[in-house]
Amino acid sequence: MKFRYNSFSSWTYLIISTINLILVLLVATLIKPKQKDRIILYGHKFNGNIKAFHDYIAASFSSPLIHYLTLDYKYYLNCQNEDVHVLNGLNIKHCWMIVTSKVFMSDHGSGIFFLLKKILRNKICFIDVWHGVGHKGQTSKQFNHMHLYDLIFVSSPFFSKMYEQWGFRKDQIKVTGYARTDVIINRNKTKKTSLIKKELGFSGQEKILLFAPTYNSQENRSLSFNNRFFLNLEGYCEKIGGITIIRLHLNAAEKKMYVNKKLSRIKFMSMEEYPDTEKLLLVTDILITDWSSIMSDYLLLKRPVIFIDVKPGFTGYTLLPIDRPGKIVKNESELFDTITYSLTEPNTYMREYNSLRNMVIKKCWNKLADGHSSRRYLEALGKYVHTLKVVPKN
Repeated sequence: MKFRYNSFSSWTYLIISTINLILVLLVATLIKPKQKDRIILYGHKFNGNIKAFHDYIAASFSSPLIHYLTLDYKYYLNCQNEDVHVLNGLNIKHCWMIVTSKVFMSDHGSGIFFLLKKILRNKICFIDVWHGVGHKGQTSKQFNHMHLYDLIFVSSPFFSKMYEQWGFRKDQIKVTGYARTDVIINRNKTKKTSLIKKELGFSGQEKILLFAPTYNSQENRSLSFNNRFFLNLEGYCEKIGGITIIRLHLNAAEKKMYVNKKLSRIKFMSMEEYPDTEKLLLVTDILITDWSSIMSDYLLLKRPVIFIDVKPGFTGYTLLPIDRPGKIVKNESELFDTITYSLTEPNTYMREYNSLRNMVIKKCWNKLADGHSSRRYLEALGKYVHTLKVVPKN
């Protein structure tokens, strides 16, 4: 659940879940139940690395030993339509399942569930798989809540060194790649792009532009995202036979952009309604972003990226400002001209940034974006969840 401080429901879910968790932990310390071969996945949404790993396990093993956890009751109900065993913090029986599990895997930290590690200690293994590989700098203090984790799965040797700088021990860090990249690398073996476009409501013939800015860079930009801009973008998409998907960060409010959502060639696909980012990336012809870590995933598709010139809303860098393998545009005219150029001369555009793109891919993924990151997750978990050693389903 993405906690929102001004939301009554967020506070309600948090308080009730915390009470339930404390109650079952008190009982567990008294009766000392045996931990089950069960993996709990915890994140704002059922997406990214935790969903990719879930899908890999669900496709490989018969036993329902992996569960997604959310505190948000409405989202819990929505997930009933997904092919996932979902738990909710408001349900005390579900909290008992959480407390008696062997593995707790998260992609945005543990929230109130740090209590599990504090009280159960070595009875439960805490694993972080994080949610982005990008430019934003971090500090040891920002990761204080995760220093108690047993394992930190990282995307590359470069990021392994960064995590050491952020205060993690070498024995905590495991270089696995990111499970969510498996679907990108194995895209020829999974659902065809044309079928995904149909699922998303597209005809399949459009050129698809994905506009995905960072949540904290809505200000201080030379290109204003107002109604005039989006009206011009609508006209430009009409001209090229294209569609622009607006994909704002989960922390950003769409209403801040003041966009007429009746525009026929501009589609809002929020994280709330369309949590599966990789599915959108697979159908995208050009990515338009600023500092978003979505860029690192998209580079693996070897398609054009255009960067909007904007002062970052963070201090310090992981990837450097130079690590933007695409044209950096300063105004609307430059943006439309660059889109046209990358559509009409895609090979030439890609060649211009080929060396830089390869360097950034090496930093972010090295050779670990190979379609087997989920398997490396599984191998790392084998010592904790013995059921994972059984023969996979055919």
